[in-house]
Amino acid sequence: GSHMASALIELKNRILAVLNKLSDRDTQQLAVEELERIAQSLSPEGIALFLTCLYDTDSQQKSVVRRECIRLVGTLASIHGDLLASHLPKMVANIVKRLKDPDSNIRDACVESMGVLASSIGGADSGAVTTVFVKPLFEALAEQHKTLQTGAAMCLARVLECVKEPHPPTLQRLCPRILKMLASPNFLAKASLLSAVGVMVQVPGVVSASQLPVLLGAVQDELGNSEWAVRKAAAEALSCMASAVGNSLVSYRAGVIAALESSRFDKVKPVRDSVTEALQLWKAIYD
Repeated sequence: GSHMASALIELKNRILAVLNKLSDRDTQQLAVEELERIAQSLSPEGIALFLTCLYDTDSQQKSVVRRECIRLVGTLASIHGDLLASHLPKMVANIVKRLKDPDSNIRDACVESMGVLASSIGGADSGAVTTVFVKPLFEALAEQHKTLQTGAAMCLARVLECVKEPHPPTLQRLCPRILKMLASPNFLAKASLLSAVGVMVQVPGVVSASQLPVLLGAVQDELGNSEWAVRKAAAEALSCMASAVGNSLVSYRAGVIAALESSRFDKVKPVRDSVTEALQLWKAIYD
C-alpha cells in the first residue's frame, strides 16, 4: 500500500519535472528521450498516472510541450497496445479536445496519434472499439468550428486507414452522416471531409455497394463549390474513387467525365491539375 503510493508520487514528480524540461530548447531532446524511456517501463498504475499528467497540459504551455504530450499518448499506445483498451475512450476524448488548437503542428500531432491508437488498440468487440473512435469525431464534426471540423475530418480519415480490426456494419453507418454534412451549407470543412471520403472508398467494407453511387453524386456536386480548395478536394476524391472502385461505377463514367470536362478550365491552377488527373483515371475505366 504505502510503498506503492510513494513510488507513484515519485513517478509523478519525475514525469512533471521532465515535462517541464520540454519547454527549454537546450533540454528538449533529452526530455523527449527520457519520457519515452519512462513510457517503456510502466506498470498498469503507472500508465494511468502518465496519462493523467499528459492530459493536464493546458493552452498556457508552449506549443512544443502541448505537441509532445499528444505524441506521447500515441507512444504509450504503440508500446502497451491492448493493455490500454480501458483507457481508450479518455485518450480519444483528450486528442479530440486538442483539435481546437489553432496551431497546425498540434493538429498534425493529433492526427498522427489518433492513427497510432487506431492501429495499436483493438478488442474483443471490434464494433465497440470502432465506435469509441468514431462517435467523438462525429460529435466534433457537428460543432460550428472550422478548425475543429477540419481536424476531426483528418482524424476520421486516419482512423479509417489504420483501424486494427475494421467493423463494416459500424463503418457503413458513416456514409449517410457524411452525405448529410456535404449537403449542409453550414458545414465548414468540406475539403478535409472530401479527403476523408477519398480514404473511405479505398478501405474495403467502409462504403457499401448501394452507398457508392450516392456518394459519387455528392462528391461530383462539390466540383461546383465556390471555394477552390473544396473543388480541388472533390477532384482528388473522384480520382480515389476511380482507382479504388472504378469498375463498379462504370455506368456513371460518362456523367463524371462530363462534369470533370466542364471543370477543366477552372481559374485556379491546382484545381485544373487535380481535374486533369481525375479525367485520365475516369477515362481509363472500362467494363
